[in-house]
Amino acid sequence: HKSFGSAAPRPLALRPRRLLPLRRAMWQDDGSGLVRADTGRPEFVVEGEKTGGSPVNALFDQSLTSGQYFEIDVLELKESVFVGVTTKEAFAEGYKCKGLFFGRNLSNGGALVRQAFGEAIATGQKIGVLTEFDASNATVTFYQDGRCLGPAFVATRRTDGAIFPVVHTSSIGDKFGIRFLDAPAERKRQGKGAAPAHPAEGVWALQKLFTGPELGEVPLAEKMEGQEVTLNVEGDGPGSFRFSARVFNTLNMTATSEPDQSLEPFEKLVPSMVVGTNMMGPEGMMEVEGIVGDGLGKLHKWLARPGSLLLTGATVEMCFAPKADGHEGFPATEVELP
Repeated sequence: HKSFGSAAPRPLALRPRRLLPLRRAMWQDDGSGLVRADTGRPEFVVEGEKTGGSPVNALFDQSLTSGQYFEIDVLELKESVFVGVTTKEAFAEGYKCKGLFFGRNLSNGGALVRQAFGEAIATGQKIGVLTEFDASNATVTFYQDGRCLGPAFVATRRTDGAIFPVVHTSSIGDKFGIRFLDAPAERKRQGKGAAPAHPAEGVWALQKLFTGPELGEVPLAEKMEGQEVTLNVEGDGPGSFRFSARVFNTLNMTATSEPDQSLEPFEKLVPSMVVGTNMMGPEGMMEVEGIVGDGLGKLHKWLARPGSLLLTGATVEMCFAPKADGHEGFPATEVELP
């Protein structure tokens, strides 16, 4: 792979895409009276007097066929938005609206399903949605500014009702458009900017954990009661990475890395502060979580090779192997499309 500090990665190479004709349809309001759209136009805007913190939902009244792809143009966005699919049975006002949504995180409309699936959505971005389904299941793959994020959901269909595009937004003045295009060929998750992947990128399972001045081994199998400790490493630009570890809670941090001749064959690693959820679990798991969380924030070097990842700090060493199923927790399969 290219060393960090080299030329900036090439942008994603996008093949020309055929714009498909827009049937005479329009955006439907969720009952809030805040969705403004003209019949047959691909745009809508949130207008009026909004009270409370509930989101505004808009459904595009053109049902999808399996394998159909659409893009939402984020024309104006003040705060946050979720984009996805729903059915008319599940379309409702505010948080009552249920579906399969992406807005950096994954959501079912009322609750978090997975964290950090992509980047925060911002004005000017294009969010692509590919929906493939049969009578039993629906698979939804998301794209962000041309980058394939991979399959997000494989959801059980509770009804055979038609599936529609939906936007779940938050602020007066937010404006979006829709267009239907040929489906992209790419279905697998792509690295950010299509840069050559660093060998540490991917999802890893912790094999051995050592702690203390003498690096004594922690009995992982006993402490974790048979559960895995996983680590997802994702590139966030040249020399920059996002870490998400799951013990009992989820621990997140960013880090920068660069070659350092004094550390070879390792690379220098500079972590940020570790933040995470704070639920109480079994005593053994919480002990491991404390060691991992404290250790991540004190790492100073790492070594990634095919089939192994070694993270090292002054009083911690973590040895990882690739996780068997490839991408921890994705797609989400415990969800339903109402």
